[in-house]
Amino acid sequence: TSKKNKTFLQRLVHALRTSLETLGAHPTNRQLESWACLIHESMSVYGRYFHSVQHVFDISQNADAIQKLAALFHDCIYCNVDGGLLPKQAELLKGVISDEESKDDGTSGTMVFKHISKEKDPMLSMIVSVFGFSADQVLTTPFSGENEFLSAVLAVRCLQE
Repeated sequence: TSKKNKTFLQRLVHALRTSLETLGAHPTNRQLESWACLIHESMSVYGRYFHSVQHVFDISQNADAIQKLAALFHDCIYCNVDGGLLPKQAELLKGVISDEESKDDGTSGTMVFKHISKEKDPMLSMIVSVFGFSADQVLTTPFSGENEFLSAVLAVRCLQE
């Protein structure tokens, strides 16, 4: 089947499979489908015009395996556009941020980054180090890297399953 005839979900599964197998991992079909569905759902939320599923494929052309994985997950979380976290995102981010508090107008409230044990979660500690966040930091500004940080955490949590 040519690329034009494949659905976004099929293309996501293929990109995940080839990238991970290139890196020596062998995910199950169930894992690949679950991750592809999460990426698709995340990037298809109402209001996503630029950071959409097509955007993932646009920026990952000619990318190596690690770059492609980063591109697939890079904007899964976009709190200021999506109005908060999707249920599956919130589930995967448990223990990383405090629960969101909703405001009276229905929009999401603040999120607070929790303390992470380097010994218990070395991968998450590495992401925290890359982004420069600290325990009890309030994640409120969309331009502070919160979306990218949470998307990276989401990717690691998925790939650790």
